[in-house]
Amino acid sequence: MWQTLARVQRLSGVARRRLGDRWAGCRARRWMARVANVDPARLRVLPLGEGQVWEIGGREHLQRFMAVCDTRDAEAWRSVQVEEVGGRGGAVDDGVLTWVLNRPQAMNALSYPMAAAMRQRYLERFASQWLVGVAAKSAGKHPPASVLFMVSSSCDAVFPVRPHLSRDESAGRWHVRPPPDSAPAAPRARFFCAGGDVRAMYQLGLESDGYRRQRQFFAHEYMLDSLLGNGLGAVTTTSPPPVLQVSLLGGIVMGGGAGLSLHGRFRVCTEHTVFAMPEGAIGFHPDIGATWFLPRLLQWRREGTNAPGMPEPVAVGVWLALTGARVVGRDCLELGVATHFCPSARLCALVEAASDAAARAHRAGRDGHQLAGELDALLDMFAAEAPPAEPGVLQQHGGSIEAHFSPQRHDSVLSILQSLERAVTSSSSAPERQFAEQCLQAMRAASPLSLLVAFEAVARQGVESPSLQACLRREFRTTLWFLRHGDFREGVRAQLVDKDRRPRWHSAPSVEVWLERDGADQVRQYIRQYFTLPEGDTDLVLDGDAGADTTAHARASL
Repeated sequence: MWQTLARVQRLSGVARRRLGDRWAGCRARRWMARVANVDPARLRVLPLGEGQVWEIGGREHLQRFMAVCDTRDAEAWRSVQVEEVGGRGGAVDDGVLTWVLNRPQAMNALSYPMAAAMRQRYLERFASQWLVGVAAKSAGKHPPASVLFMVSSSCDAVFPVRPHLSRDESAGRWHVRPPPDSAPAAPRARFFCAGGDVRAMYQLGLESDGYRRQRQFFAHEYMLDSLLGNGLGAVTTTSPPPVLQVSLLGGIVMGGGAGLSLHGRFRVCTEHTVFAMPEGAIGFHPDIGATWFLPRLLQWRREGTNAPGMPEPVAVGVWLALTGARVVGRDCLELGVATHFCPSARLCALVEAASDAAARAHRAGRDGHQLAGELDALLDMFAAEAPPAEPGVLQQHGGSIEAHFSPQRHDSVLSILQSLERAVTSSSSAPERQFAEQCLQAMRAASPLSLLVAFEAVARQGVESPSLQACLRREFRTTLWFLRHGDFREGVRAQLVDKDRRPRWHSAPSVEVWLERDGADQVRQYIRQYFTLPEGDTDLVLDGDAGADTTAHARASL
């Protein structure tokens, strides 16, 4: 084997690439990387992240670490250098930076340490590039763009042998190792990020100082989402973004995971991707900028993905928000959740090709618009390798989504429920009856408060909002109200703590009971207050807002 690899090293670049293709491409290149490179891969642990977020700086270190994760060779794993990030980071190594989400025991549920660490690091790494971009706008010359990859350590397509991080407290050092040989070879769960750490929020709600700490978590989460979506606010058609995010959605993407990925420029789904916004089931509301993207997903679809009988975009957003429906695989591309599709077997090759392209573009001084065009074309090549798609969710149920969830047809949650009930009892189409029954069952299980707030937030407030930042500020106000209401605590208890799946909602047993008990006008007035600032509280200040102290905010701790 080693003699063969030595011969491979002597081949020309073209011949080596051809041989790599015959060896399933990516894996052969990893073996060649192990032989050709003597410098070890370097992993950085974000200091606030408690080992839950890793950073890999540069294309070469990313590809070397991927090579290590393709083997159980002890020497290769020992060669990985793990260090804790210290001080303020300068320019991004060769324009390529990778963040690895590493909280597998909680399916990468976004914790406060993770949100604080990524927000601080984003400001350290990229704030200067945004400021330079603003200064260069008048001169007409823009700085070279950087690429931020975001991936889960559970993504077996990129890391076939899952890396495990541990800390030697006596030596004050981190180590990364493969799972022990004795570990059971059970199938690996696939997840990008299953949402925010609402179990931790539930526990904080039981403490005397819990509200302040809950508030701080959501503030950092929304500030991070704002940075990932719009940086420090310098993006215009003439001012290209200095940072392009590429999210590898190789598994479950829910709630807070959508906030980490959907605001970025490139979102790559695979056949294993599962997207949902199931906040209603836990007595919460669609946050993390969801009231911005849910009514607009179909508008974000790329050219060439249009399907006949397309429902209006806001109807799709209302459907996702009220039912928590799961969107799987290529349907994520069809709905606009993802920008590109890649078979999971080719995902590691995509990462290598995209990181190569990003590093070359950075050396050549290409700006964000130029690099985005190159990456767009490159990612399309991998989508072309996928087998033909079967009829998707919009082709199968687009008409039903339009009929039951369009705000143009239904001005209230009650009207939607009645429409679904009519379809269940009288529709002549078996698929339509089944679809309506599934939607009705999901809505009946959700918090009535969550349903009413979600409809107002997505169908009305979100549609009228001018920006992601405006949505995040408004969602923060709504979150403060939910933290004070019993439905959120009860929903988390029933679904994630006691897991009896039988929540006893504080708002009302159902929307119909609530309306009959208090009257439509009073309920409507009650819901409106969820979009105002609670008395005695303060609004969310985002990085980039006038007067925001990004340095002080980034170093704030819980």
